[in-house]
Amino acid sequence: MRISVRDTDTGDSIEMDVSPDITIEELMQASCSNWNKEYSAYVLRFANVQLAPQMTAGDCNVPDGAVLDLIPDPQGG
Repeated sequence: MRISVRDTDTGDSIEMDVSPDITIEELMQASCSNWNKEYSAYVLRFANVQLAPQMTAGDCNVPDGAVLDLIPDPQGG
């Protein structure tokens, strides 16, 4: 499936081809690596729901074409 991750700090986004069994943590690591950010200080959000790092995209019902928001960890990362 193809998803986009949007950096809410800058508005930039990247597109990725991923499988439903990729973990949210792996998505965060890849996204943060792209923008040279410390992934432990960020979380991913989809449809106003913060996604748990240990879950997979399939577990979180992330559909093909979804846009995930990379946001600073509200708990202070």
